Amino acid sequence: MNDWPDGRWPRFPRPREDELFSSWLARLAIANGAKASLIATQTDLALGSNYLRSIDYIANESLLDCIAHRVGLSSAALWKTTLSDYLVHLSVIDTKRNQNLLLLGLIGFKKERFFLQYCPLCLRDSPHFRRLWRISSIVTCPVHGVVLHDRCSSCGAPINVFGNDEKDKRLPYQGEICICWNCGFDLKESPAVETSENMVKFSARIADATESGHLLLSSSEWCYLGAFLLGIRQLTHALLKAQSTRYPGVMYDIDMLPLDIRFRLIEEVVDALSNLPDSFLRICQRWGITPYRLKTLERTSGPLPYWLSSKVSLCLVPRVVATNQAEVAHAIQVMRSRKLKVNPYSVSRFMGLYKSDVVDKYFAENLVNKVNVEQ
Repeated sequence: MNDWPDGRWPRFPRPREDELFSSWLARLAIANGAKASLIATQTDLALGSNYLRSIDYIANESLLDCIAHRVGLSSAALWKTTLSDYLVHLSVIDTKRNQNLLLLGLIGFKKERFFLQYCPLCLRDSPHFRRLWRISSIVTCPVHGVVLHDRCSSCGAPINVFGNDEKDKRLPYQGEICICWNCGFDLKESPAVETSENMVKFSARIADATESGHLLLSSSEWCYLGAFLLGIRQLTHALLKAQSTRYPGVMYDIDMLPLDIRFRLIEEVVDALSNLPDSFLRICQRWGITPYRLKTLERTSGPLPYWLSSKVSLCLVPRVVATNQAEVAHAIQVMRSRKLKVNPYSVSRFMGLYKSDVVDKYFAENLVNKVNVEQ
């Protein structure tokens, strides 16, 4: 391959719509009758021993420049195939690892987590793997309205576009990109199961937002895609906690869940968001998700983003108000008789309130005459 003029490779397919870099690299290997690992190493960059496993993340400017030169494309065109290009919009908080993308299995690459999904009808239209299929909140195809797959529907093996490449180190890439590396099944022939219109619209909103970085909540409100996905993560976490007996032993992280569980959770989330705040409250009542549980969730997941909390604040923090100040005075009298500490917070809780403007007003008006309150 190095004998070609100015280092060019003889064939160089162009990236397709929303194609993953790994998918394009596998097609490039097929077109040139070579192994994907050989093509990547000819860039003379130190990529490490397991670079193909995370090539969609680690494809940096130097790597893309080297490959772009050899295939006659621009680095910008190849950059649009990487997950790094997606990450700009997918998160609004700094985390130790990239969130909202299905987590890559690093040990036993072909046998670990199911990190790549696919729509069989999309593969029939164009046999390449889309970046959108790596987003953990996407469980249905926004184009064909069917449920995605996250494994071979014949043998159950995870999807690995380099699997056939790795079968025999002495031979070039064998088979096609849509052929299962484990059993040879054509993924394009996987069953296409239709889903609800609301689920399709949900996926379509996220798909559209990957380009603009934001989505419309209503005719006059919008939020960043990362903030939207953060709310989805927290709601699925709360649902998993509430349904722990239904899903024993699973990780409370949407990026690590198998597709069947993610689908059921996202289906409930879509239902919860269908008519805020009533639909949200209905889901909480169904599964016993209390305001206390949601507040506790904030310790690990952070507070609900504003786009959601502003709609469901009355569900999360019920602001029950005492009818009059006489009731507040009576409650204070009872508390004093029991030698309980008296302050706005303790009085509100004693009266079964989360927060009461009447209690606050009572203490403010009696601040000068403290004897009425504290004695």
